[in-house]
Amino acid sequence: MWINGRANVRLENAALADRRGSMELFLTGPPGTTGNSLRRPQVNCVQSVAVPVVTLDEYLSKTDVREVDLIKLDAEGAELKILSGAVGLLSRSRRPLILCEINDPVIAAYGWEHRGEDVIEFLETKGFRWHGLNADGSPIVLVKSSSYSTDLIAVPEERVKELAVTAGEVRIIAARSSKSAPAFTPT
Repeated sequence: MWINGRANVRLENAALADRRGSMELFLTGPPGTTGNSLRRPQVNCVQSVAVPVVTLDEYLSKTDVREVDLIKLDAEGAELKILSGAVGLLSRSRRPLILCEINDPVIAAYGWEHRGEDVIEFLETKGFRWHGLNADGSPIVLVKSSSYSTDLIAVPEERVKELAVTAGEVRIIAARSSKSAPAFTPT
């Protein structure tokens, strides 16, 4: 993190899931390799290591984090387990935007028991509305599909007013205050 000049980032030796405990983290290559997961991939598993597992709610409580504006999830199919461990956060009066990879081929390759549609439905039942992303990063109203392989953004219903919809396109326009940056800024 020091390369990017970020002092507000903490690295933790733990994985997020829907429960506390210990799980095997399956590694797909040397440090820095992508594709590591709490589920064994169908190919390229080099080794596994035991890691502590916590819920996001537990972590936020332990570290006294009071506000979360944005969550970025790309967890090789574990997104539903992570969100299931964040029901407290998802019930707060100020809820975060969630930028989430929904990738059915990856979910299947790692042998998870759910589909991308289940992640979408989970947050919809919690009062979130989903949007796709244009090539320039600006959000658009999500067109439902039977299979997904993309990044999507989930917006809490009470924060939809921060979006402006024109000609089918959605842009996030409101900042939390004039002194802070917008939660999401399209290019």
